[in-house]
Amino acid sequence: MRYTIDHTDEYFPEANLFAILVTNMNCLLAHKAAQTTIRDLVSHVNESQGQSITGQISDSPLSDPYTFWDPKCADELHLHCTLQYQAYLTDHNVPQPQAVEFSLEPYSGPGPTPNGVTRLSGRGAPLEEVYTSYVCYLIGGAFERTRDQIEAKFGATPSSWPVELQFFRHLRNASFHGNEFDIRPFRGAPQIDPANPPAWNGYVLPSDSAVNGTKAVNELLRIPHTLLFFRDMGGIVA
Repeated sequence: MRYTIDHTDEYFPEANLFAILVTNMNCLLAHKAAQTTIRDLVSHVNESQGQSITGQISDSPLSDPYTFWDPKCADELHLHCTLQYQAYLTDHNVPQPQAVEFSLEPYSGPGPTPNGVTRLSGRGAPLEEVYTSYVCYLIGGAFERTRDQIEAKFGATPSSWPVELQFFRHLRNASFHGNEFDIRPFRGAPQIDPANPPAWNGYVLPSDSAVNGTKAVNELLRIPHTLLFFRDMGGIVA
């Protein structure tokens, strides 16, 4: 199924950054070599529009759609805005794309063209840690950016929020604390109600003890589902 995250959508900024980095392998490789922080990487792409890598990208044409696949995920992410992002990163006269278009297709394994496929894990895929940290940064930042808006709409008590936003909150907490769930009792009671657990798109946090110690991103939430997550959360928060 094909989806669009428009520039007016709540989490378009995060979706846009994710799309830029997924389609820009050279930027990720440069980041890994320099051992810079994820915050530095995001700032570099967001503010300077990737100046230091434009020469490399122009020599590496990308296919459209661009496929991002993870052997542990049932879905492949297909980005349909690849050529727009390449133009944006290589020419400062080209405006930033105003929508992220993507689809999720059944996993079919590696594609035939190196410039058109990113493999998350396995031999020949050295960037898994970088992608994981990057998605943690985006999810945590997205929640913090809209926390006041969420509380204004649904109240200050997270247990009264829709289960999808409860899932978002716990994902945020883990993302900002080593990417690991550590859900502790609040006022002597478990935070998760097993009768109404935080959940989104088939992902469920059944109880505090059941998820504690689990990695949030790339163990629970699979990275190909990142854009769908931002799309759905934006629809709830707006």
